[in-house]
Formats: sequence, C-alpha cells, structure tokens
Amino acid sequence: LYQHTEMAYLPPVIRGPAPLLPEEVQAGRPRIAFPPEGRISIRELTERALLRQYAPAGVVINERGETIFIHGSTGKYLELAAGEASVNIMRMAREGLRRQLTTAIRRVAAKKEPVSYQNLQVKANGETIAVNLTVRPFEEDTASVQGLQLVIFEDVSNKGEGVSVAEEVAVASAAEGARIKALEQELQDKEEYLQVTFEELETSNEELKSTNEELQSSNEKLGSTNEELETSREELQSINEELSTVNAELQGKVEQLSQSGNYMHNLLAGTGVGTIFVDNQMCITFFTPAAAAVVHLVQGDIGRPVAHFNANLEGYSRLAEDIQAVLNSLVPRELEVRSKKGLWYLMRIMPFRTMENAIDGAVVTFVNISELKKAFVDITELKKVQEALTATAREKEEVRLKLAETAKQLAATAREKEEVRLKLAETAKRLAATAGEKEV
Repeated sequence: LYQHTEMAYLPPVIRGPAPLLPEEVQAGRPRIAFPPEGRISIRELTERALLRQYAPAGVVINERGETIFIHGSTGKYLELAAGEASVNIMRMAREGLRRQLTTAIRRVAAKKEPVSYQNLQVKANGETIAVNLTVRPFEEDTASVQGLQLVIFEDVSNKGEGVSVAEEVAVASAAEGARIKALEQELQDKEEYLQVTFEELETSNEELKSTNEELQSSNEKLGSTNEELETSREELQSINEELSTVNAELQGKVEQLSQSGNYMHNLLAGTGVGTIFVDNQMCITFFTPAAAAVVHLVQGDIGRPVAHFNANLEGYSRLAEDIQAVLNSLVPRELEVRSKKGLWYLMRIMPFRTMENAIDGAVVTFVNISELKKAFVDITELKKVQEALTATAREKEEVRLKLAETAKQLAATAREKEEVRLKLAETAKRLAATAGEKEV
C-alpha cells in the first residue's frame, strides 16, 4: 500500500471563501472570508501525516551545492565530513553516492533537466543499501528559486514491503544479472562523470582564453599608463627633492622646539611649583604635575573651563572668580590656602604676558609653604613654652622664698618652745624643792 516511484507533489490546501452574509449581498459589497489561521482541516492534517510517512527524503541546494533546506531523515545518505564544518552536499555524501551526485548536480545546472540514478550501492553505518537518486531543478521560474535544485533520496529496500515470497525468490535468482547491470551502470556513470568533467574543463579553458584576452588588453592599457606614471614620477622626484630640503629645515626647528619644551618641562617639574595656565576664556591650556595635587586634573582636562573644577582646598572656592578678577584688573593676587590634606600653599594669580607684552590669559601658581608654616607654628609654640617656663621659674622662686620664711618662723617657734620647756623644768625643780622642805 502507498508504494511510489516518484516524489509525490501534493496539491496545496485551498481554503474556500466563506458564504456572503445577507446584509453584504444587499449592500452590494461582496466579501471573501477565509478560515482562521489557527484552525486546520481534517484533509490538511491527513495530507501532512501521509507526507511525513511516505514522502522520500530530500534536500534543497543552491548553485554552489550548499544545503538550503532538508526534508525527512537523510542520515543514511549524508554525513558531516571530518575537518572544517561544511554544508556542501557533495562533501557530506556517503561512499557510493558522491560521484553520481556530483555528476547529476552539474548536469542539471547545465541542461536544466532532471537526472536520475537507480539502485546505487551506498555504504551507511557498516552496511550497504540500495538508493535511487534524483536531482531536478525547480519548475517555478521565480527569482526566489532561481538556481536551486531538489535532491531526492529513495531507499529501494522500502519498496519491498508487501512483496510475496515467490517474488523474493525470483529476485534472488536474478541477483547475478542485477550485479552485471550494476557494473554496467557504474561504468556508464563514470563515463558520464568524465564527460561532465571534460565539458567543465572546456568551459574553463574558454573562460581562461577570454580572461587572457582581457588581460592582454589591460596590459596594453597599463603600458600607456606606465609611461604617464614615469613622467609623473620624474615630476614627483623634483618636488620630493624640494620637499626634502624644506623638511630638513622644519626638522631642525622641530628639534629646537622639542629641546626647549624638554627644558621647560624639567624646569617646571624640578621646581615643584604647581602651575596652571589658562587663556582669556578661562580654559586650561597647560598644567604641571604638582598642580594636580591641588586641583584634581588629568591630561584630558586641557581645554576645559577652570570653573568646572573644584580646588582641593579648605574654605576656598573662589578660584575662577579670582582669576577673572585678575584678567579684568591685571593686578596680581596672593593668598595663603590650605589643602584638605593639611598642606599649606602660597597661591599667586598673575596675568600671562606674551613676548609682545600682550595679555593672553593668566598663570596660577601654588608654592608649598607647609614647612614654613610648620616652622612658624613651632616657633610660636616654643615662645609659649618659654613664657610658661619663665612664669614657672618665678613661681618657684616665690615658693622658695615663702619656704625660707616659713623655715625661719618654725625655727623661732622651736626656740620659743625650748625656752618654755626650760622654764617648765626649772619650775618643776623648784616645786620639788619646796615639797621636800615641807616634808622636813
């Protein structure tokens, strides 16, 4: 049942128009309505099931043999080749199928006619199967399928379903004849393959001849162009000599400017004075590395307005205003400021004067005076300590004098106590003598 020898082309399912509603007929406005996309008829479901069950495996390829679409299971006929991944069907074809497939693809591309090979012996998964191969172009003459080919694989063993035992015996008895026919077919296939290869070589040879003629024509044009280029080369040689002289002079000036720049850079970096140069629009034109510790700057900040940056100073945020005031009045300003890290700087803002004595911006310098500030603080503290020590010495002298006076007073008191003690002792003796006389 359902045996086939050619690929089945099933007619498309056409959804008929829905009947017209009475009001639409009366209004004279016919309407064509189709079933909703989500609903599939029983007929369409049946056709899809039969197509999946009995349609042969097929592959759609382009003119280069690259796989575009695969229908059904093609594992018995195609396999990925070892090495770099490729979707070329001729590289993926299994042994026993590659030569005939290559010949068929080239014949179809040349003649635009279907080509079939029957009973090809293909090795797949350790066994040999018989396969019918058909390659045909698409009959539709549209741009979307132009150059595309359909490769159909039919397993001959599937056609034996439902064959009787007697027929199988007859087929077995004819195996030798089939073998001879297969060898003849293989020989014919090789001859066709050689013929196609020969035709391709002839085509390539004609293309090479045409290309050779074009190259000869191009060579003649290049010859005339070469003469023109030779003339232009001589002119360029003369211009190049003049440019070399000018370049040498410019190179000398560049070296002088580079050396001057190096001197200036080392001078500014060696002094350790943070310096910021701004133009008349108050945009930063240059700054030294020491200035980056006071105002957070990076090399990409050159060209930005100085008002966009906050100085790393405590209690001072008028840098932009002070620079503008100096540019307006041309009077330098000097101020002691302290950074958030506790360092003291002497900030000077002066006009930037060119060699022609023209004002071209302002210069802001930050001189680190932390050591001077520290020394001043130390001297002030030393003075306070000295004054404290002097006051302490005076207090000690006063205490010493008070102690000496107290000692004198204690000594006088001790003498008075001694005199009283002597008087008491003398009085006691007198009382004792008086008491003895009374007893006698």
